[in-house]
Amino acid sequence: MSDDQHDQRDQRDQRDQREVRPENVRSVRLGNGANCSSVGSVIDTLFLGAALGGVVFAAVCAAMKVEGITVAGARAPTPPPEPEDGSAEEKPS
Repeated sequence: MSDDQHDQRDQRDQRDQREVRPENVRSVRLGNGANCSSVGSVIDTLFLGAALGGVVFAAVCAAMKVEGITVAGARAPTPPPEPEDGSAEEKPS
C-alpha cells in the first residue's frame, strides 16, 4: 500500500470514530432544550438566586425607610450655665 492509501484509510477511520452511531445513543428527548447540557440549568439557578436576592434587598430597604435615623456618638446641645449670683439674664425682646 502506498502512503496516500494509508492516509486516506486513516482519515476514513478517524471520520468513522467521530460519527454518532445508533448504538452510542442512550436516549433522545423531544421538546424545548431537551438535549441541552446542564449549563442552562445552572444559568436558570443563578437567575433565580439573583431575583430572590433582589427581593430580599428591596424588603430590607423598605424596612429601613420606616426606621428613624440615629447618629451614634452625637451629643445633644447643652444649655448655657446659669449665673452664680442667682439673677437670671435678661433676654432681649
